[in-house]
Amino acid sequence: MLDAGMPGSPEEACGEIKPFLLKAYALVGDPATDAIISWAPSGDHFIVHNTEAFASQVLPSNFKHNNFSSFIRQLNTYGFRKVETDKWSFGHDCFKRGQPQLLAQIQRKRGGTSGRARAGGGAGG
Repeated sequence: MLDAGMPGSPEEACGEIKPFLLKAYALVGDPATDAIISWAPSGDHFIVHNTEAFASQVLPSNFKHNNFSSFIRQLNTYGFRKVETDKWSFGHDCFKRGQPQLLAQIQRKRGGTSGRARAGGGAGG
């Protein structure tokens, strides 16, 4: 598990890192969850091996929901991309095994105006 404030920890190295990224990084690197989610052998992306177990066992205890699609949406907001089309594998240039200091470089994508705001003109009416 990652320890806040320890030398070499993401928090010490880079300042504010979003909790989602810290949790995801810890989960991917946790040997206890390797049958469900783990690093790819290359260490440059991770694989969700069992989406049902991930949704029912891992998500509720770490992200307060059990919706795999919501997890993927969250990855997308941080710029992760699907690496292999035949697997649930995701990567980001700054999400690498053994390099937690890179997490601070991952930022949420800036979203455009939502459909609801456009439809209402953003003026409440």
